[in-house]
Amino acid sequence: PIYQFPFDRSICLGESTLLNEAADPLASYVWSVGGNVVSLEAQPVVSPTETTVYTLTIDNGQCAPVTDEITISVQQDYILTLNNADVTICKGNMVTLSADAGGVAGTYTWSPSGANGQPVPVDSATTFVVTFTDSHNCFTKVDSFTVNVSEPFILDSLFTDSTEVFEGQTIDLEAFTTPANLDNPNYGWQLDGNIFLENNENIATATAPDVDETKTVIFKVIVTDEHGCMDMDTISVTIKNSAFDMPNIFTPNNDSVNDRFAPVKSPNISILEFRIWDRWGKLVYDNESGNEGWDGNID
Repeated sequence: PIYQFPFDRSICLGESTLLNEAADPLASYVWSVGGNVVSLEAQPVVSPTETTVYTLTIDNGQCAPVTDEITISVQQDYILTLNNADVTICKGNMVTLSADAGGVAGTYTWSPSGANGQPVPVDSATTFVVTFTDSHNCFTKVDSFTVNVSEPFILDSLFTDSTEVFEGQTIDLEAFTTPANLDNPNYGWQLDGNIFLENNENIATATAPDVDETKTVIFKVIVTDEHGCMDMDTISVTIKNSAFDMPNIFTPNNDSVNDRFAPVKSPNISILEFRIWDRWGKLVYDNESGNEGWDGNID
């Protein structure tokens, strides 16, 4: 029996194809799909709406019947999904071009530049257009999105008037930018690389950490606006160890040397109450702050 299946066995949805390119006028042809006869023609033209397997049985009455099958692949229509939306980014930042045809094989072409899945820098307002054509050249889909750009701001300085403090004292920080008012900014405040506060204000208050000896720490602020523009600055602050001690002797003789008995302390320490009793338990000095100290006189 004579038959010849076509070389190209792929069609687009809505197209037709010839199943057999050679025929024997003396033979009978039976075409079936899933056990159901669909044609008795030697060279039928079919328009399947989905990928279909056709089984052919040929009998010329002289030789044993021949059975063979051919699969016609149908390229379905599809939806091109653009994974980008219109957006505003910081000038010079990257945007990743991304479109998806749902797994359909084909070619993505982006203009004015770039490739699918590729990050590209954007320095000026740009409309990106993606064109997708499936590998069977059945359908072409086009979509686009626009990227606007925002000029970056400048972080002029990070300021504090407390560049030398004792441990436990508060440190007020302030960041100055140009322009002063940013679009939905985020301020990330760090102490020696560790974030201690995130807010949308250009001011922050920190507590000087405990130290065993005088130490210089680094405060950093990282500022980001809603468009992805970012800048940072740092400032050094010296932290001094708190000091407190009690003398074991004083000489109240009015020579201006050790005339008063009082705690020896660093300025950051506040005395809440300072009292002195003699060895017999009599209160001889009572002063809340203890700043002046006892002059040795007993009231």
